[in-house]
Amino acid sequence: MDLGLLTNFMQMLDDPAIAVDDRLCLLTGNRTACQMLLKDNFIPRSSLRDSLKLDPDAGRRLSDHLAALLRRRGDGPFELTLERGIIFPEPVRITAQTFNIHPRPVSLIIMKTEGARSAPHEELLAGSSIAMIEMSPDQKIVFGGERLAEALHQSCGEVMNAPLSSLVSASVRPLFLAAWTRVMRGEVVNGYEFKLRCGDGHYESFWITLHPVKDHEGNIRSVHGLVGDMRVQKGLAYALEAAEERFSVLFRESSDPILILSLTGDIMLVNPAFENMAGISAESLFSGKKGWPDFIHEAELPQVMAAIWECSREQKDRTVECRITGGKASGWVEQTFSIIHDENGAARGMLAVGRNITARKEHEIQLQARAELMTQRHGHAQDVLTHLNHFLTVISDLPEEKGAFLRGVCGILYDIFTPLHLDIWLPETKDFVYRSKDGFSSPLTKGRSRTRVALAFEEQVLQGKPVYCNHMDSAAPFCDDPVIHATGLRTYLGVPLRDSSGGLHGLLRLVDSEARDFQPIDVEMFTLAGLQVADWLKSERHGHITAELEAHLRQAQKMEAIGMLAGGIAHDFNNILSSILGFSSFLLSKVEPESQLYRPLSLIEKSAIHAADLTRQLLAFSQKKNLEQIPVSLNNVIRGVTGILEHSLRKTICVETVLDKDLPMVLGDQGQLNQIIMNLCINASEAMEENGGTLRIESRFRPLTPREKGVLLDVPGNLVCVSVSDTGRGMSEEVVEHIFDPFYTTKSKSGGTGLGLSIVYGLVAKHGGDIRVESQKNKGSCFTVYLPPCRTAETQPGTSEEPPRSGGNETLLVIDDDEIILEMVASVLSSGGYRVLTASSGEAGVEMLRKNRGAVDLVLLDMIMPDMDGEITFNALREIEPGLAVLLTSGLARAEHCAKLIQRGAKGMISKPYTSARLLKDIQRVLG
Repeated sequence: MDLGLLTNFMQMLDDPAIAVDDRLCLLTGNRTACQMLLKDNFIPRSSLRDSLKLDPDAGRRLSDHLAALLRRRGDGPFELTLERGIIFPEPVRITAQTFNIHPRPVSLIIMKTEGARSAPHEELLAGSSIAMIEMSPDQKIVFGGERLAEALHQSCGEVMNAPLSSLVSASVRPLFLAAWTRVMRGEVVNGYEFKLRCGDGHYESFWITLHPVKDHEGNIRSVHGLVGDMRVQKGLAYALEAAEERFSVLFRESSDPILILSLTGDIMLVNPAFENMAGISAESLFSGKKGWPDFIHEAELPQVMAAIWECSREQKDRTVECRITGGKASGWVEQTFSIIHDENGAARGMLAVGRNITARKEHEIQLQARAELMTQRHGHAQDVLTHLNHFLTVISDLPEEKGAFLRGVCGILYDIFTPLHLDIWLPETKDFVYRSKDGFSSPLTKGRSRTRVALAFEEQVLQGKPVYCNHMDSAAPFCDDPVIHATGLRTYLGVPLRDSSGGLHGLLRLVDSEARDFQPIDVEMFTLAGLQVADWLKSERHGHITAELEAHLRQAQKMEAIGMLAGGIAHDFNNILSSILGFSSFLLSKVEPESQLYRPLSLIEKSAIHAADLTRQLLAFSQKKNLEQIPVSLNNVIRGVTGILEHSLRKTICVETVLDKDLPMVLGDQGQLNQIIMNLCINASEAMEENGGTLRIESRFRPLTPREKGVLLDVPGNLVCVSVSDTGRGMSEEVVEHIFDPFYTTKSKSGGTGLGLSIVYGLVAKHGGDIRVESQKNKGSCFTVYLPPCRTAETQPGTSEEPPRSGGNETLLVIDDDEIILEMVASVLSSGGYRVLTASSGEAGVEMLRKNRGAVDLVLLDMIMPDMDGEITFNALREIEPGLAVLLTSGLARAEHCAKLIQRGAKGMISKPYTSARLLKDIQRVLG
């Protein structure tokens, strides 16, 4: 029971009623009660709003009697009947009851006439959710049952005829009976919650207050009670609890930082998102150890505090952007401050909700920085364009003499950029002009030492690209250059003097001891200046270049004519040599060594072989590119190289060869393979030129070792391996790592170009192979070349001088346009036991095969013939017999033609001139 409920109850009564405390201080009362009690100065008018103070001189008034009864009875109710005529014109019954209301007890005094007992209560109950009941000591309801029955949705008879405990839920009935026992002992039970049975059988919560009413002897004659429906209150409580829970969940789980502040800006409560962002625990904030300055950037702190003050004073929302510092996720936050009101609408605090705007703020900052940068670059671009226009204007007035022109260009660019040093370097013509500040001597041309800066310049010349660096003192490869440290250089800008047609003439470059912040447009202007200088140099050299081109063209035409002449001579000479060498070797095979003819015939054969070598050189000279993709014997290549080395190497170097007699041929260019072996041998001999040693060349046909497979490609089957080793000074790991790099050399500046081994590497790769080097310091080196074997020639003839075996009954068709060669070949093959058919042209050869279809075992086909050449004849022969074995022969043939036919099934090629033994062995190899 609270005072508000009691006040509402009194306002609804027609009977006068007042509520006083234990000191008779008037708390509340309805108008009727005030009028009645004021009559005859029952209560002084001045005391209506203050305490009711008794006047000791006023005698024993009604108020004195009531006060004495209240003090004596305590909480217990009592009734007092006033006879008519004492104070009031009619009998009045005064009922008094004391309630325990916080913070102190309150007594309710009701005055009513005897004839109007029930009407005021019925009117009261009809408009209230509270039922006032009166019960006998056995819990029977004697008054107010109708209102209670209405609240429980039951009939009045069911409520009036049953004790109140029967309406209480069985689960809490023992508690009700215990409370009733206390009431029977004279105690008051205030605001207990019990579940009462409603009409449909379910139970609802009601609060019940019970007051015992005693007679004059102190016996309990009745119990007054108030029964209130708690469903509305419960619903409101549940709704309030749910709202509070939803707010708690949102507050706790929100990813945005939220704070609850006092009106003075003190932090009262924060959510976990704020703690994570600010990196400050709530305990440190509430304890006063931390505050706004600990997580707000000092630049935004004044505006944050101003927003809090304005929100508190004007009670309007305020939004401010600030930076959070020192936390786990420092950045920008948009903070909104709002007023929190209590139930009466008064301001009780502030709510501060933050939103992370770091990405948006950084984007704004970037846009602002870009705008400033664009403005700066626009102004700088205008200055650069002005300088470029000045340069293009002045350069047209410079002298035409080369030195004066270059010095003038240096002066113009020096005035524009004002560096420590600026120069133009033309390496081809050795021209070098420069401008320097205060007599500065440039490190670019200092002495003979090639500093890293100079090497970088050379690399830039080779690449033809602009190079710009403004921190050479800390950037590789300049940072370790002693010249850089000595001179304090930091900025380098160099551009190629490349003309409009792509020709590279030299460098335009500047260096400075300050870190110059050159923009891309500065580099572009410098490049355009270099383009202008290069075009001028191109124009200046145009006359010289034209003369050189004319001389070169004449020389090329002369060399081409000589080449054509050499090719023609080689072809005819090879045919002549073929007959000489063939007949001499054939006759030599028929003469005993003791014969007087053996010596002259051997000299004829030797002379023919020397003539064949001369022809081969002329043939190589006449070719625009070397012959390639033909079967080549690496053993023969090695023998040729060692023959040359024996007459050219120092006597302190011994040459050893270990050759595999069953080494297969490889498909490739004999001249390039010769260059591979020669370059490796020369490299090995130079490694031993100080103390001499052994140069060993070995050829083997073998599979890769496990160690080689780990370094090289894992190729199935055997490979042709040629190793060149020496016992020289060896190489370090660093040298081995770069040994095949272009322009890398360990020789002195005048000792080599550094291209030899890189060319070897390229030629080996061109032949589908690989190369590997092993070396140790002071223990020599070994280079091994790995090449795939020729598919059409699995093995080559042995290196022994064993005579060829006699043939069987095989039939051979020889097609050649030279009658002498036909006769020579026919004689050699006939003496070898073969049946020989001859044809002097491609047409005759095709017809001969057609007549002897199925009887020819091998065709020896010349590649150079009139009308039908070797390729056309090969195709015609294969149309007649697709699987026919064909061995090519020629003294002058294009490599691609031979390679094409070999890939299509030709059994190989034998070059003119050849000996009778070589011819017979190759034929035996093809026939098996």
